Amino acid sequence: VRDEIYIGTRIWGKTRCSMHTGHKAVLNDETEWVRLENHHTAIIDRVLFEKANEMHPKKKRSVAESRTNFTLERRKKQPALLLCANCGHSLLKETEHLLKCSDARTNGDPVCRSLVIRREPLEENILGLVHQYAASMLEKEKKVSYNRQCDYKEINTAELQK
Repeated sequence: VRDEIYIGTRIWGKTRCSMHTGHKAVLNDETEWVRLENHHTAIIDRVLFEKANEMHPKKKRSVAESRTNFTLERRKKQPALLLCANCGHSLLKETEHLLKCSDARTNGDPVCRSLVIRREPLEENILGLVHQYAASMLEKEKKVSYNRQCDYKEINTAELQK
């Protein structure tokens, strides 16, 4: 019974919209909350409310925080190789064939509204880019090697002419 609405207090501004996604996701500090006491008739007496809250210690973490911490621990073990184009969080394996933004899984309600991504086409695109990069690096190495050979031949020719 922690909600002060029961004692007639109305509170605004507990959360704010994330600037990046535009969805309510960030809990504000209690100093930023706007409290209006005696907003409406109280359902229970303030003394009873405080006594009830003393009897039940406050949870150490909310469910959303627990999920977030679990996901953060998981992210440390599994580095983010793929990032969500929508919000920048890491992509995680949703099923064998699908990837989903980790931020959509982290919190109780999804913050990131990105769709799931099929793994196979993404892997094909990545492999294609890796092959292109490798081919360009090999081509560059061939040019450097050829230039070195030409320089070496010029030096040898100059020494022989002396």
